[in-house]
Amino acid sequence: MPWNDCFEAADFHDIASSFSNYTPKLDDFFAKNAELVLSEALKLYKDDKDIIKLIHTIIYSDNRQFAKAFRNTAVSGIISESALETSAGIQSTLGKNITSLQHLKPGGSFSIKEWFSNSNETGWLFITANPNQRATLCPLISAWISIAIKALMCRNPNHDNKNMWFILDELPALQKVSSLPVALAESRKYGGCFVAGLQNIHQLEAIYGLLNVLLCWICLIVNLFFELVIRLQLISQH
Repeated sequence: MPWNDCFEAADFHDIASSFSNYTPKLDDFFAKNAELVLSEALKLYKDDKDIIKLIHTIIYSDNRQFAKAFRNTAVSGIISESALETSAGIQSTLGKNITSLQHLKPGGSFSIKEWFSNSNETGWLFITANPNQRATLCPLISAWISIAIKALMCRNPNHDNKNMWFILDELPALQKVSSLPVALAESRKYGGCFVAGLQNIHQLEAIYGLLNVLLCWICLIVNLFFELVIRLQLISQH
């Protein structure tokens, strides 16, 4: 359940951003605000963690019911009965974005953050999908990866952290992993190690924007360079 990894206010927005089709290049109004609305929707049902109610409110409620659900929330200014066309556009966009949540079964207590913080846990955490499921489950997979990265960066950098490897095959196919640019720049001090597979660097530009793509690319190259230098030094000593 998405709520199992929401411990702070910022966590709701982090998860919501993984279900967003907003890109800086297009700057779409409905996509941008759908992200904010999902964050508030997750907060609405945080106590009972009812995925069925969440999906019903977003996908199946009519325009007035949808606006009423967010009456006393931070998005009441953009979701209201006095602006039904705007509300309908955001609801439609958000409904498409959260299709993957319908595949989650009610209940379940597994938390990625708790798995990371448990020092007794070893081995691999696989987050994958069959090719025929990938398009539908992609936002959910991206959300889980982003949560895992955030959990990594909650480690104390002053401790002797064991390396935690992230193997991201076909990175552009994951859509947007919201925490990735920051992780590539800063995760090394937390023991983060990343291997990313992609066919063309330009595939990432439409997802992250040119500036973030350049940042990611530079970080990957710099890390590879220093790793090669260290290994060459070790070889020369023997």
